[in-house]
Amino acid sequence: MKTENKEGSPRAPASGAIRTNRALIRKPVPDNRGKTTAETFLRNWRDSLVKAESERARHEEASSSSTFAEYAELYILHKELSQSVRPVTVKGYRSYLGKIVGTELGSARIGDVTPKLAASWERNLMAEGLSTATLSHIHVFAKQVCTYARRMGDLPANPFDLVEAPKRRAKPVNSLDAAEVARLNRALRGFGPTPLAVGIRIALSTGMLNLGGSIRPIASRPFLWVASTRTCGSN
Repeated sequence: MKTENKEGSPRAPASGAIRTNRALIRKPVPDNRGKTTAETFLRNWRDSLVKAESERARHEEASSSSTFAEYAELYILHKELSQSVRPVTVKGYRSYLGKIVGTELGSARIGDVTPKLAASWERNLMAEGLSTATLSHIHVFAKQVCTYARRMGDLPANPFDLVEAPKRRAKPVNSLDAAEVARLNRALRGFGPTPLAVGIRIALSTGMLNLGGSIRPIASRPFLWVASTRTCGSN
């Protein structure tokens, strides 16, 4: 049905609308948001395929003839592309790789690595003065590389399974000996159940530490013992 204006002529349809025999229907406005989302999805999918193909190609290069350093690099790449570890962990892996490249272990074929060679490499690292914690992290990393090579079928057994991991040196316990405890108990007799005496007795019963210097009677150096007791409590 046609619509007419005041002059009686047909009224022009509004912008974006079409005429039909029964009603005036507005044409839908195109929505490009779905197109943008689809393009983003396809771009990410393409990038993931490129990464996967790159990883597959690199893995095809690895074999029992690859050096330990080469296999360690491939292991880091695998972890990086799979995003199974955090970037800070990958950074740590690459620092450990620096302790492998250029060494006898790093230059050896992955299939020729023996427990003897691995142990010799770790002794050389210890000679460099590395901390026990750092040595332990490097040991774990090298062991993970061999585990990965074994899973890929390039290593029959993990040589690091037979190498003892570096252990942290136990810190000496700097506690009072029996003579010092007896001397301190004698000095406490004249203080009775004061808060200071009670606190020191609790410290003695739970393992009071020698904070340096010789044990002196409380009467001669009272503030020394007050400070020492607070220090023990803060630990």
